[in-house]
Amino acid sequence: MNTKSILLALSGSEQSYQAAQVARNLAQKTASKLVAVHVVDIKKTWAMFGCERAGLVGSGMYVAAYELICQSLRDLGKKLAEKFEAVFPAVECLIVDGDPLDELCRRASDFDLLVVGHRPLVLDESHADTTTQFRYSLAEKLSTLCSKPLLVVQGECKEWANLKILVSVEHLNFRFIDESLNLANRLGLKPKLVCLSSGGNEEPAAKLLPNLRTSHPELANIEIDLIGVGGAVDEHFSTNGITGVEIEAAEEDLFVLPTEKICNKRLSVLGIPTSSFLKTWTLPNVMFYPEENLASSSTELTQESQFLKDQEIVASHTR
Repeated sequence: MNTKSILLALSGSEQSYQAAQVARNLAQKTASKLVAVHVVDIKKTWAMFGCERAGLVGSGMYVAAYELICQSLRDLGKKLAEKFEAVFPAVECLIVDGDPLDELCRRASDFDLLVVGHRPLVLDESHADTTTQFRYSLAEKLSTLCSKPLLVVQGECKEWANLKILVSVEHLNFRFIDESLNLANRLGLKPKLVCLSSGGNEEPAAKLLPNLRTSHPELANIEIDLIGVGGAVDEHFSTNGITGVEIEAAEEDLFVLPTEKICNKRLSVLGIPTSSFLKTWTLPNVMFYPEENLASSSTELTQESQFLKDQEIVASHTR
């Protein structure tokens, strides 16, 4: 990933502050430009009234209340920006009106990476009501609609030591792997390739891994794990009963995984929607990398040479 510019989605939450710290550190390590944006959600504010037409009370009162609330939210945004710029000097902070999802997706198109905080969903008996069960966060929506790499921060992050690249054996994208290795190199992290297999590949692991290294010399010294989908779910990784994957994980790990847009859904490497993946992910961070972004990224591999590489590894699997 050629990270030269980073956009931070800013709010007043604890997770957003943690995301700001991560974004600042990333910007410093990669010499990238960092811009923060706080969106005043005027769309949801108007929807709160639920009155498209006047009833017993004239619409003028609702409009006046709406404008008053919006102005209060703008004032809060200005205070947030002042505090942010005091803690993170030399970082531009924008305050804009609009729908947060639309604004962030639109603005992210001009950046290499979008960073957002996320409050993880924790359900227990005391909170198991319809309000929490159907909660759909901004980060979850962005994971579905944003076409740029998205780093989700949902807790205090320790200094990263490892970059773990999650891929599917049945859908290997070597341009994504190359981009991830490049990111690990830029951040000074130890890369590890975690290959998930559903059993659809007939080649045994004893042959698959050597073939991977032979076909792709850049993987010669990279640690590779082959993990079957199914079985126990450890304390760090849960998929809400959709599928089970046991992955060695630590808070010093940065996980990055490719996503694929199919119709109106964006699927993770596990074949489940990214929003569902994020609902059950419990580590402090995860990075989603949309595969369509690879087509527009600046890499040394052309589409033609990548196609030949992919065909080579597929052919090796059938020998």
